[in-house]
Amino acid sequence: IRCDWFTPAHTSGYDYGIESTLVNFYHENKVGAWRAEIKPWASTELSNAWGYIKPKLAYRSTHYDFDDGRDDISRSLPVFSLDSGLSFEKWHESGSYKTIEPRLFYVYVPEETQDDIPLFDSRRLTFGSNMLFQTNRFSGADRQSDMNQAALALTHRSFAASGAEKWNLTVGQINYFDGQSVQLDGVPQDLTKSPLIAEYNLYLHKNWNAGVSLHYDQESQDFERGLLKVQHKSNRGDVFNFAYRYRTNKVEQIDSSVVIPIKESHRLLSRVNYSLKNDKTIEALLGYEYKGCCWALRLMGRHYLVDETGLTNNGFYFEFQLNGLGSLGRNPRRIMKQSILGYKEAF
Repeated sequence: IRCDWFTPAHTSGYDYGIESTLVNFYHENKVGAWRAEIKPWASTELSNAWGYIKPKLAYRSTHYDFDDGRDDISRSLPVFSLDSGLSFEKWHESGSYKTIEPRLFYVYVPEETQDDIPLFDSRRLTFGSNMLFQTNRFSGADRQSDMNQAALALTHRSFAASGAEKWNLTVGQINYFDGQSVQLDGVPQDLTKSPLIAEYNLYLHKNWNAGVSLHYDQESQDFERGLLKVQHKSNRGDVFNFAYRYRTNKVEQIDSSVVIPIKESHRLLSRVNYSLKNDKTIEALLGYEYKGCCWALRLMGRHYLVDETGLTNNGFYFEFQLNGLGSLGRNPRRIMKQSILGYKEAF
């Protein structure tokens, strides 16, 4: 059971709001809990045509009420970030142009021991270009990473005369000023730099794009991660994704997913994520969506790997939605968004 609230506002050059979440975790053989989180935040932005500076301060307060009688746990931490960037343009006689965009992102979160909090939905996020500008190394709310770091990135973009982006190249790296004490396994790390990230995206056609991402570990002098992806999106809502992922001695996967509209009211969805290294299906799902004039129906079957020991599970998800009023069921939309790149709710 999950409920989310988000209330942004804007006044006199400042943005502010409150993000809040209430979740109930239940497991037949493990500890369950109610988890309530509230995060008020405020930010402002100083910007012009060639650059910007955006400081943001948030206060993340999380409380756990366990169902096995153990004492409640609360955790409250400030999260400060400072995002800044510049943009330089070079125009050509044809009307096309290129940009060079340096960006500096600093974030600070103090250290707080969190080993007494069970892991309900937190996982370590896959390191990539998007991680250069995050305020947490983990998904979910069970762990808030301690952070004192600055990410420096440089992006080079090329645009056609129409304004459509043709390609972009980003190179970036994080510099750590302190060790990283908060970890999922409780073992601190003491890194000074992240791997060097290089990411290239090519927009072949208005409906096709491809990308390559490489992570270079300067300590081992090796490319520790690689990603090749291709995506097709049509105007009528078709989506096709294919990706190949590689991580030295750990991961070698292929990942394919589709969204297929059938007339105006029906859609089929599917994803298969397969490990070539372990010869095992990591996740396979098949979904169906129907939209009527005032109601919608979603069905989804899912087979997935639970943990690294090879344990698998099967799930069936059903949702009935009255447009504009609410829904009943297990909300497969969240899983579809996480599993299928480019998936959007049509209703």
